[in-house]
Amino acid sequence: MKSIKTIITALGIGVAFLSAYCATAQNVTTYQAYVSNSQTIWQRVIDQSTESSYERALAQYGFLNSTLSEMDDEAFHRYYDETIDLLDELIDSETKIAECKALKSSIYGFELAYNSYKGMFLGPKSSSLISDAYGMDGDNPLVVKLYATSKLYTPEMFGGDPELAVTEFERSVKLFENKSDTTHNWLYLDALAHLGLACQKVGDHNKALTVFKKALQSEPDFGWVKYGLAPSSEKALAAK
Repeated sequence: MKSIKTIITALGIGVAFLSAYCATAQNVTTYQAYVSNSQTIWQRVIDQSTESSYERALAQYGFLNSTLSEMDDEAFHRYYDETIDLLDELIDSETKIAECKALKSSIYGFELAYNSYKGMFLGPKSSSLISDAYGMDGDNPLVVKLYATSKLYTPEMFGGDPELAVTEFERSVKLFENKSDTTHNWLYLDALAHLGLACQKVGDHNKALTVFKKALQSEPDFGWVKYGLAPSSEKALAAK
């Protein structure tokens, strides 16, 4: 009997180890997809995730985000409706409601980048969703990051506030760090990049460069920061 219990315990430990290994491997792949801005790798993450899961919704969100650099309309709308529907399903089933509302708000923002004429319809929806999410879980690093993103990209006449965006991105970064949730975490890296962007928008290029250096210390191959964002602040400071 003792040997059977030992075997069962060993099997349980093995299953737990395998599950943790698979989760870590997927996190690494997701991180690579973001750093390289590769739709191909994002597609791999989507294919490896469980259908109708929050992980699938987050992977599809990452894919949608990756289309913005090249404004790939066809790729974006390949998953747009499907992701909105999945987030609605998750909200209805009370799965990570705040995170799902925040993601849905952000995806509406993506859609406005492709079709600005929908602003009168989607703008208020996006604003309402992110306000709800922030009110529900204002200490969730993802929710705070997406709230800050909304404040950064929304025109000031419609509630945008770059100064507040800086404050909230800083808080998101600290929330990730306080949870020790920074290793191979693309959302943390994205929070750093957008904190630097927000600093640029308010004209604080010295602070922006400090943030960008921190991002590159975390990920030296982060091309968006290394070849785009950091040089733009260096150029702005050199022109003074």
